[in-house]
Amino acid sequence: MEIKNKFNIIQGKFLSQDLNQLQLGNYIHLLDDVPKISLEKLLILYKNNSKGQKNLIDNINFIEFIAKYTQITQKDIKFLDKYISFLESCISLLRLNQLNLEKKKLKTELKIAQERNKSAEISTKITLLNKLNESIKEYNTRLKLFEEDFLPIKNQKKMLEDKLGNLKKTQIEFRKEQKDIFNKINILTREEESQNNDQNEKIETLRKNAKILRDKIDDIKQKIENSQYKLNQNLPKFKEFDKIYHNLKENLEIDKKKMRNLRIELEEVIDLNKLDELTESGLKELSYIRPISLIKSNIDNITNEIIKIESFNQKYFKNKNNLLIKDLKMFKSNLDNFFSNQLEEFDSNELESKIKSLKKLGIWLYKFQKLLNEFLETINLKISIDFFLNLTPNFAKNSQIIINFKRFKEEAIIYDNLTTPEKVFFIICFYLTIESLKNKRNIIFTNLIIPEDYNKKGSIFRTLTKIMPIFNESPDLKEKSLTFLISGFKLTKDIKNVQIYNINNT
Repeated sequence: MEIKNKFNIIQGKFLSQDLNQLQLGNYIHLLDDVPKISLEKLLILYKNNSKGQKNLIDNINFIEFIAKYTQITQKDIKFLDKYISFLESCISLLRLNQLNLEKKKLKTELKIAQERNKSAEISTKITLLNKLNESIKEYNTRLKLFEEDFLPIKNQKKMLEDKLGNLKKTQIEFRKEQKDIFNKINILTREEESQNNDQNEKIETLRKNAKILRDKIDDIKQKIENSQYKLNQNLPKFKEFDKIYHNLKENLEIDKKKMRNLRIELEEVIDLNKLDELTESGLKELSYIRPISLIKSNIDNITNEIIKIESFNQKYFKNKNNLLIKDLKMFKSNLDNFFSNQLEEFDSNELESKIKSLKKLGIWLYKFQKLLNEFLETINLKISIDFFLNLTPNFAKNSQIIINFKRFKEEAIIYDNLTTPEKVFFIICFYLTIESLKNKRNIIFTNLIIPEDYNKKGSIFRTLTKIMPIFNESPDLKEKSLTFLISGFKLTKDIKNVQIYNINNT
């Protein structure tokens, strides 16, 4: 029977085996997964009989390619994490050594500070030491600030002197060259033989060259005068600043010398027998002795930081067998192997091509969600799709799309809590959405795909009446025709614009 109407219903007794071309089994299995739908099942269902999209699932399998890359990348990351861990250990070790040196210096300062309370002479010398330290700091600060003004003047003087020296050197060379030309002219003019034209031309050329040199010499003379003038302008200011600068440096060196001598004097008056060897060596480095309470506070802070670093990696920092050095050498050997053998390169053009396939999947799922919502909005339902992408070599098989349901102006609702009519509506529209996206003009639907508990005549009838206006109005659907194969019961009411056919295949 040839059917030409846009909407047709054929009523009769059908068996699922009679409708194998509709892939009923695939749809029924897919509905068992709702709301978590296997991406592979969905794509297989869409691929069947879909013009221009038969290779979609094959292209999507490129995720296996990315999965392989991900596995290698994860291995690389673990290796680099270990590398960073070694770097952190090395930095911590350097910090530990620095802290231990600071602690030794503080202990020296503490012992000297304790001696200060026992001797007026030591106290006086320490007071002077602290004053010298402050004076040295002040001179260093003043020098640094002064250099900001002095260095440009000094550099300008140096540039002018260099320029003046180069100009004078060039002037000497030009005058020598000019003298040589005059000598040649004199030789030519003193020759006894009568001068011929060739000699006259030579003399004329030499005179022209002499004139060019004279102009150059005059130009250089003017430049020398200008540079000398600028240098003379610079010199008074330079001399003034230079004097101040050298006075500051001289005073700084005087104070440094005083401090060195004062340290020697302290060594002479302090009972070194009471100080340990490390403290004695640190005495020469001290330039300031603070109050005992402040020194002890600094020692406690450094001690706590040392304990924290040592506890972070006891294997390296509490072991005297240089395990860190041994592990670093072994790691370096593995590092060479890693970069030479482990890393793989991927064809960027191939990867770009494959990513375009993933984009096609995203576009298809967007169209799927948009079209299905056009149907569902007629019963105040709406869906959104979340992705659970499993980046493994079995990407399509293990990945899912999760369909979230929501009623308008209400909270989200799970699929199991939908009413029976809502579930029937969703099942039918889910099927029609997939079939519509296959670019098929003629779409066939049967109630055989609806689970028995939901295969209700009233719900199916209401669904058909609600979706037909959408097929008439939607730009993506108005060119399609629908045929509904109803098996197991008859629709007793007429439906507007629908041609109903009854067949008997018994």
